[in-house]
Amino acid sequence: GEPFRLEARLKNDGDLTVDIVKIEELGASGWRLIQEIPRKQTVDVAAAFTVYRFEGSVAPGKRLEKTIRVIEDEGSAWTAQVRVSACE
Repeated sequence: GEPFRLEARLKNDGDLTVDIVKIEELGASGWRLIQEIPRKQTVDVAAAFTVYRFEGSVAPGKRLEKTIRVIEDEGSAWTAQVRVSACE
């Protein structure tokens, strides 16, 4: 297959800091915890934090989908999805 590396970052373009407490991935049976942050991870205004890293490969004609959800200590959540396909 075609090797690739995926990295997801939360970039805080808001006016307030963001305090991350959990990172989840969507799977066949629903959301599953991939990282719980024991002491919340603060992302300052204009800063970024890497929330996910993955290395893998995709066979020709196949594709891989990843959906990640970041949850803030106040309960707000952000979701992002990416699809990776092999070059033809």
